Amino acid sequence: MQSKKTERIKEIADQAARKLSGPLGFGFYDLQTGESCYRNGEKLFPTASIFKIFVLAELYRLRNEGKLSLEDRYPLKGSMKVPGSGILFQMSEGTDYSLYDYAFLMMTLSDNTAADFLYEYVGRANIRDHVLKPMGLQNTKVGLSCAELFQYYCKIDPALPVEQQMHAYLTGDFRNNDYYFCTQENNDVTTPQDLSTYYTTMYEGKWCSRQTSSDLLDLMKKCQTNSRIPKKLPVGTQVAHKTGTFDRLVCDSGIVYTKKGAYILSLLYNGNLASPDEYLRNQGGSYGEAVLAEISKEVFDIFTDSSKK
Repeated sequence: MQSKKTERIKEIADQAARKLSGPLGFGFYDLQTGESCYRNGEKLFPTASIFKIFVLAELYRLRNEGKLSLEDRYPLKGSMKVPGSGILFQMSEGTDYSLYDYAFLMMTLSDNTAADFLYEYVGRANIRDHVLKPMGLQNTKVGLSCAELFQYYCKIDPALPVEQQMHAYLTGDFRNNDYYFCTQENNDVTTPQDLSTYYTTMYEGKWCSRQTSSDLLDLMKKCQTNSRIPKKLPVGTQVAHKTGTFDRLVCDSGIVYTKKGAYILSLLYNGNLASPDEYLRNQGGSYGEAVLAEISKEVFDIFTDSSKK
């Protein structure tokens, strides 16, 4: 039986969803009591950059097994550069960066170039076999790199110069493109319930070792794309999270740490399947961001309100 707090949190998600024409995925999991509530908990949503948390898990697994050091260094090559978020696609070629540098940029700035380098470095099959399957993430797929996301989700020719790809992305209209429906076999998709499982595994120290789990979450607490879950929370609130954005698709998922305990919150708004008016209103993901930030604030207020049981 759910507590009144959890019931009220579920109603927040339901109220928000009724105001949206695009699908909303919502997941809440109390890491102290195990209480949870979901909306579209088993529905597939595109991950956008949230897929990078699974890349990070495999990287840290390999480190835990002694198969790499995060201080190992690799040069930035022109062929590695991917448009979109981050800074490496604008940096000079030839500079050596450590694996930790690539991981740091991938998680803090959602750097696409860093992500694709690590994605190929650890191997997409290894992510499936050593992360998704062992965690029991049966509905999650990580089959596309950032470069492939641009190619398939936005029909952008990967042979174009990076600058032209970025221009095509910023000026295109990708409402109702096939991949946003999550029906393709090869895609990057997940569910709110799978995200809860991922973060529970990390929080409980069950990924490889307690230290490895802790190190991974410590890196995720450094995230600088904080316009969603952390946006309206009290200053100093720690959130280990990862955002995802692709056109009007706006997501965020992670662990929120409070004085009353910690909880997992997953918010996935598929604005590319919204009505034409809502799609236009959500240019740059601004509308979706505002919706997710408000949901997060309301969840936080209820969770930390000691007067409500």
